[in-house]
Amino acid sequence: MYRSIMGIVRESVLSDLAAITRLCNRSFNQLLTDDYAPSLIERAVPYMARPPVDLIIRGQYYVYEQDGVIYAAGGWSREGPVTSKTPKGYGTVRMLVADPDHVRHGCASEVFNQIIAASKLAGLKGLYGPATRNSVGFFRNKGFVLSGDDMLDLTGDGSILFPVIWLKLDF
Repeated sequence: MYRSIMGIVRESVLSDLAAITRLCNRSFNQLLTDDYAPSLIERAVPYMARPPVDLIIRGQYYVYEQDGVIYAAGGWSREGPVTSKTPKGYGTVRMLVADPDHVRHGCASEVFNQIIAASKLAGLKGLYGPATRNSVGFFRNKGFVLSGDDMLDLTGDGSILFPVIWLKLDF
């Protein structure tokens, strides 16, 4: 557990699932509106807002909490949503989200710092993966470089293709 000035960053636990789901829904439904069509957001969010239970169980998903309220969450994994695209020795930032009312308050940065520390400790060379259009500025400020545009198949059957930007960070 890491304590910041205002709150704490800790490993998430299964009892956080409902709060993380609410956070993801709120975040995606509000923060994606400037970059994606409302119809796409409506169809995509139910798939995107599912907390990564596998990462929670493995201790690779973190929350920023203050006074019992979760304001940001995110994690990492060795595999990404498109494993064939992830360079050998790299991991992926997974579902980094912030409460819309707390964007630019440092909550997501605190979670991101934990992701970086854990990824380095795990021996990864860096991080590579997709980001939503609205989050590119955050990741660029953290040192990521753009690697190209793509579409993620959220359903596995091609019915919901979601535009993303691939980003890479070397440690």
